[in-house]
Amino acid sequence: MTNLIVKTSISLKEALIKLGKNKEKCLLAVSKKGKFEGTLNDGDIRRALIKGADSKGKLKHHLQRKPFYLTVKQFKKNSQKNIVDLLNKKKLTGIDVVPVLDKEKKIKKILTLEKFKKKPKLKNEYLTPVVLMAGGKGIRLRPFTNFFPKVLMPFSNTTAGDFIISHFRKFGFKNFMISVNHKKQLIKSYFAKNLDVNFIEEKKFLGTIGSLSLIRKINFKNLICINCDTIITSNISKILEFHIKNKNDLTLVVTSKKFKIPYGYCNINKNKKFLSLVEKPESSYLVNVGLYILKKELISLIPKSKKFDVTELLEKTTSMKKKIGVFPISAENWIDIGTYEKN
Repeated sequence: MTNLIVKTSISLKEALIKLGKNKEKCLLAVSKKGKFEGTLNDGDIRRALIKGADSKGKLKHHLQRKPFYLTVKQFKKNSQKNIVDLLNKKKLTGIDVVPVLDKEKKIKKILTLEKFKKKPKLKNEYLTPVVLMAGGKGIRLRPFTNFFPKVLMPFSNTTAGDFIISHFRKFGFKNFMISVNHKKQLIKSYFAKNLDVNFIEEKKFLGTIGSLSLIRKINFKNLICINCDTIITSNISKILEFHIKNKNDLTLVVTSKKFKIPYGYCNINKNKKFLSLVEKPESSYLVNVGLYILKKELISLIPKSKKFDVTELLEKTTSMKKKIGVFPISAENWIDIGTYEKN
């Protein structure tokens, strides 16, 4: 279980990548000498990034310094089931990793408690529809999309759409819909072999999320919506669990991106006197990757058969004080193939 142990000197970005590779949602941080310093879970990282923390900043600034742990003596006296009961009594049900420490506060053993805990009722949730938004003209990808739609753009020895659907299938999703308009016959012909894929047909262009108004009569609790040029390799189960556990009306998946201005800019005072020159500054932002999870009730906010963008849905849900959650993923787990950059 050494993959759960990290040095306090690593960055938040490195910690996020590490968490993405582990089934457990918690890391145990140790000093250079191996002394246990605290824990860091995916929620700690999300909160830090949302508050503006630099993804390259050290994780030691965001640790939980007084986490639950056991001494070697306590571990020998208790079964793992007893430990879970103890956590329940202390209302620490979110903990899935417990370190066992010796007198020098060094980790001697790591307990993973997942199999002893009650899991969220997600079985039926994996019938949740996954909608690929593929109705757009793909203007950013011209001239390629003059010949074929962006959902059929080549990617990793297959197409973007095939890759996305295949990744969701790995996590048990079985109900897929593709929203189509531009070159719809080509898309329908290509995916006709997939029995678990249905189509939402736009009679006119309905914007980035307007086509969801056409599936109001379908029975589901939550809906996953993803742009067909958004390639995500993250654990989809964790994102859905986060959405359900936090009782969000809408969850956005985001990532931290750095943008570099290719010019130096001048700082001046009120009298336009030169103060300093900042050469090619960089800024970090949480950017929307194009994957959303929303409750069925939000579909009623989308006007039927009218152009409607996701930004408008966000404005409506915000004004109605609905609960909107943000789930950051590592930039390494996201590829945007929707833009063609000319050399």
